[in-house]
Amino acid sequence: MHISPQLHAYNTMQTEQQRLSTKDCLERYHNTLDRVEKQMLEDYNKRVERMKEVSVTPRTGADIRRSIDIYA
Repeated sequence: MHISPQLHAYNTMQTEQQRLSTKDCLERYHNTLDRVEKQMLEDYNKRVERMKEVSVTPRTGADIRRSIDIYA
């Protein structure tokens, strides 16, 4: 059976459209993953900074007042 040039062009176009659609879908998925990963890393770094601030024992009056503000 011989495939006509029109049918071959149609099949090629369909395959290309499916490939581009899949590519767009994967790019959106990876962009979402990158954004979520970046947000999680920022949240983690904020928590680490806060834990460092809280774990320091206040020594002066100003430090004691500041530590009370953190807990409040």
